Amino acid sequence: MRQFFVHLKIFLAKKLIDYWFPTLQISFWNLWLYRFILAVYPIGWALRQTDDFSRTDWETIQIRKINEIIHFAKEHIDYYATFFRKADEDNHQVDFKNIPIITRGKIKKLPLTQLLTDSTSPRRLLPNSTSGSTGEPLSFYQDTLELATRTAAFYEELRFNGTLKGSIAIVGLQTHYYLQKIGKQFLGSQIEGEKNRKQVFYPWILEVKPKILVITPALLRRLAYFSKEDGVLLKFEHILYRGEYIDQKEIMNLSRFFEGKIFSSYGTRECSMIAFQCKYGGNHLIPWLNYVEITGNNGEPLPCNSEGNVVVTYFFNRVMPFIRYDIGDRGMINSEPCSCGRQTKTITFTGRTGGSIEMPSGKSVMFLAISSAMARDFHDEIARYQFEQTAPDKLVFRFIPSVRYSPAVGERLLKTLQSLLNNEIACELDKVSEILPNTEGKTPIFIKSFH
Repeated sequence: MRQFFVHLKIFLAKKLIDYWFPTLQISFWNLWLYRFILAVYPIGWALRQTDDFSRTDWETIQIRKINEIIHFAKEHIDYYATFFRKADEDNHQVDFKNIPIITRGKIKKLPLTQLLTDSTSPRRLLPNSTSGSTGEPLSFYQDTLELATRTAAFYEELRFNGTLKGSIAIVGLQTHYYLQKIGKQFLGSQIEGEKNRKQVFYPWILEVKPKILVITPALLRRLAYFSKEDGVLLKFEHILYRGEYIDQKEIMNLSRFFEGKIFSSYGTRECSMIAFQCKYGGNHLIPWLNYVEITGNNGEPLPCNSEGNVVVTYFFNRVMPFIRYDIGDRGMINSEPCSCGRQTKTITFTGRTGGSIEMPSGKSVMFLAISSAMARDFHDEIARYQFEQTAPDKLVFRFIPSVRYSPAVGERLLKTLQSLLNNEIACELDKVSEILPNTEGKTPIFIKSFH
């Protein structure tokens, strides 16, 4: 009998995950309450049952969701309608893998009307933009209703981390709309400003004692710095960071400082979360939220354990769908199952491909070429860095040196940069003790400060 109820729960959970999103489109009454009663709570129950799902269960769900978003785009998005119409005229059978991969660069060249739906209420259009950390910012539209999926994904992330329920403090991330009302939100400027920090932030933290902190890496570093300078001891049981990469050594140091466990998730502003980190450190793909492929430079699909471009199909944006969207990162899907026992695949992210520095000659140099050289030749001497192009022919390389840095390293670094930039751009080294986050709490790798 117990086995029967286990199978029944799995069956109901699969059906709820399959048909959940269409129920969100029924009404707009009292949207916030609606989001929780008809969205977050039911899907939360269903997701708690997914630890018992097999890979076949997940594949069945993904096939259905892929077909659903493609059918919608074919009927309601001009860009995809044109593609499928031309394929029909040429008598071509279109497989999912034949749908063209789309990039930020291509999206920016297309008229917005070709990418927006013609069938939803204007109230569902929520303007947003990427942080610009790759040097290639993108403005786009979210679907108001997908905020429910992002909220549900956040609570599922807590479950994956093994995070206990408790009050939540959020620092920065104000354009991550799904975080609104989940916890107490502070601006990054409230950490930087001494008056706000001492009169608003610290008193709330010390009184409420939130168990969970959601923050960007740049602001987490600043919070550790100010906490030490101000002599205020801050403790969090769990810290979830969003944004740029933190290496394992720094995670250990910050974890000791705040006396809590630190977890990351991986995602994009456009496609929501892509992977959760479990208690064992595995970055699990989120098959109910999106479909992830690894492709070669010519768009060909690559097998597990092969490094390539990360391409994402997001299931829940009916305003401006992202189908086979190259997010500008490199990675590989692992074939080995995670030690936690879940059947969802894990992914390893290996770098960023997106973005480039434009040269006076009209040529461009990809960030990947420069970041690869930094990782290969200067990993022991440079802790963190940032580019700022102040003019078409001038670049400032701002960096925090490690203890192994020396003037000789600086000379070698300058020669390397000039060579990578084909001697077309004059490089200036700016050695600093810290690199401050922007207003969103992130530290972009590239800033273009001229028009």
